[in-house]
Amino acid sequence: NGGRVTQNRAAQVLLGDGGQEHYYTRWSSTFINYLKTNNDPRLSKVAVTKLFLRDDLKGEPNMNPAFITTASVQKGMPNGKDLSGIAGRDVRQDASYTDFTDYSSPNPGMLKRDGNTIILTYAETELLWAEAAQRFNIGGSAAAHYNAGVTAAMTYLSQFDPSMALTAGDAATYLTAHPYVAANGLEMISTQYWAHTITMLDFYETWSNWRRTGLPALVPIVYPNTNTGGSIPRRFPYPLIEGVSNAANYKTASAAVPGGDKLVGRVWWDK
Repeated sequence: NGGRVTQNRAAQVLLGDGGQEHYYTRWSSTFINYLKTNNDPRLSKVAVTKLFLRDDLKGEPNMNPAFITTASVQKGMPNGKDLSGIAGRDVRQDASYTDFTDYSSPNPGMLKRDGNTIILTYAETELLWAEAAQRFNIGGSAAAHYNAGVTAAMTYLSQFDPSMALTAGDAATYLTAHPYVAANGLEMISTQYWAHTITMLDFYETWSNWRRTGLPALVPIVYPNTNTGGSIPRRFPYPLIEGVSNAANYKTASAAVPGGDKLVGRVWWDK
């Protein structure tokens, strides 16, 4: 119910899913370092190391029940790295590498086969209200909406798994250490929205809101001979078939995209 999500901090829009195995997935160093730098209590709830003791064994039967949630040992995988064996790209050649299982994985409570897929939250609503209040002076206090949004972004984690629960007190401690500052308001709001939607595993929303606001400031990974010239992609190009089967309209639509029908072209709301 849309009305409930905008008014009730306990209301979320949930979608049941059969679940998938994502055990090669690692949190990025950008995300983990942000949580660490800000002493964010979500770190020990959303990230684990040593999810598997042997990286060559994947799947739930081989999961290490004693995986590590301690915040201080969490380590994000360097952005743009992989296991390809290619010089300069393979993470095993990176200075941060000790063992692949030492890079932080999403908490398995977030990936349960019978778990929830959370597609819209009260926290998102409050943070968007905070942005509206900050930008247009509507809808009440930006600080109040920000505080409510951050609190909800922390306390909702128990909906993935009870072991991931954070309390309103945990959020209050964080907010005391990181009070809302109107002069930096839009950056603070957008950064919290970025972090929250990452914990939701709603990466399309993370990407979309980053394109809309331009915040937080992110550093692109530059590979030789990329299609983006070393910048972060801004849109999906139209399907190739459109240029063949719908040529006239494709030409018109492509011309209307600033930058053209490319990964770096921008839709109208993109900052």
